[in-house]
Amino acid sequence: ETEFILHTGDVVMSGAEQDDWNRYFEDITPITDNNISVYYAVGNHEYYTYALGDGVYGPRDTTLTAYHNNVDLPGNERYYSFDYNDQVHFVFINTEEDWDGEFKITTEQSDWLVDDLSTNTIDLVVAVYHRPSYSIRDSGRVEDAREIRSVLGPILEEYGVDLVLSGHDHYYYRTIRNNITYITEGGGGANLYTNHDTSDWIDGDVYFSGYEYSTATVSDGVITVNTYAFDEEENTISLADTVIIVEEEPVLETSDPTSSSQIPTSPSTSDPASFLFPISLILLLPILNKRKKNII
Repeated sequence: ETEFILHTGDVVMSGAEQDDWNRYFEDITPITDNNISVYYAVGNHEYYTYALGDGVYGPRDTTLTAYHNNVDLPGNERYYSFDYNDQVHFVFINTEEDWDGEFKITTEQSDWLVDDLSTNTIDLVVAVYHRPSYSIRDSGRVEDAREIRSVLGPILEEYGVDLVLSGHDHYYYRTIRNNITYITEGGGGANLYTNHDTSDWIDGDVYFSGYEYSTATVSDGVITVNTYAFDEEENTISLADTVIIVEEEPVLETSDPTSSSQIPTSPSTSDPASFLFPISLILLLPILNKRKKNII
């Protein structure tokens, strides 16, 4: 019953290498065979050309030629939006377009974003972009996140964004700030991050370093996001976090087995749960109980 998939970026290791894209599409054959659409945020790896060594790449591919050749997305494909059944407005932001060691957003994209959100008439709004607005990775990533939210935060808050999905940091992290739920989905297969800078941590934040994925359902103006952790040794899936988001109301939280003012190292639940596709950095969206809303 999956309607579509959201991917928070870093689809491949080197975005200019077609072989990387070929391997990726081989991996997601069960998705493409079932005609399930995938919507991508641009990650920093999509700009990488070729590897020169461990973590070192050639010049950035600012044209994103290979990326454009391999995706089929709305708008200019680098940033875009779409509506789902008058229930949710999704807006994809490119955090990588002018990256040179610090976050910048071009006037073109900023004007587009404000126009898109200001003309939107759907109450539930989800923003998707690669680099998170809140990080516990290390001091450098924390500073990057502060720069991103200093630019994007006021826009997202002014126009009523309810949920933000990001990647980049290889762990799961959820925080609620100014009635916006921020979720970092980074446990999708790359090496996990376990060192932390908790200077921006607040009580109620949820974190674990593990491979995971999330599913979301939308019904009657409510988004329910369930996140599942994968235990490699036990080969089991367990529910690790649940958050409920209600349009035009404060976020309600439920089922926070890892919620603590201290950082836990793993989810505390252990009961197996069913899953649709074991990849995170991706939000699976089985949209249930579809309805039309009257927009005034």
